[in-house]
Amino acid sequence: MKINYLFIYNRMNLGGLQVQLADIFSKLGENHNNRLTFILRKADGELLSLIPSFVEIIDLNLNKTVIDAIKMIFSIAGQIRRLRPTVLISFSDHISTLTAIARFWLGVKSKFYIVEGNFLSLSLPNVRFFILRKLFINVFYKTATKIIVLTKAQKEDLILNFKIPSGLISIVNNWISPVFSKSVDKIKQLDKEIDILYVGRLERQKNLFVFIDIINIIKHKFPNIRAVILGNGS
Repeated sequence: MKINYLFIYNRMNLGGLQVQLADIFSKLGENHNNRLTFILRKADGELLSLIPSFVEIIDLNLNKTVIDAIKMIFSIAGQIRRLRPTVLISFSDHISTLTAIARFWLGVKSKFYIVEGNFLSLSLPNVRFFILRKLFINVFYKTATKIIVLTKAQKEDLILNFKIPSGLISIVNNWISPVFSKSVDKIKQLDKEIDILYVGRLERQKNLFVFIDIINIIKHKFPNIRAVILGNGS
């Protein structure tokens, strides 16, 4: 069975989602009948090379401005009309709301999945046009076939603060990418010098203050515990 997939995202800079996108493309590419197209707001970033060669990449070469956001709606709509995807998948609220508007405008009936990796109540107040973006999420996320989140807390946040129906949201937990499998094997071979290791971006939405609070609680019972935070960010 041939399935025509259209993925839409921001950029392929460093991040866990970008690595997982490469995993998804590789898995879907095992069925040679599948058509895989990947629209990027800007086709750059350190992990762009992870995308398999059989995936058609469309570079919109747009910036994060209001005018370019409007251009992106029309660009996405044009590609949907050209490609006629069976399945449409978008990532993050900024890209997903623009995709949802384009899809609504065209009136297409293809399946539409939104993958949301952020805890929106924490991440949105830090961006421009917070109120408008929250309104768009409240309206246009409801047009999706399914909204996929990583945690129960994210699901509860969408239900409570964005009025998204519970039945529309599915939880799919993160997985360890094969890209990191060799690193995991090396870690297993090391002597146990680290009890808990965090590797990731140091950003507010990662909620690392809660992580530190938890370590402090555990330390009362296990005073010799060693936790390490590894990463960079703002």
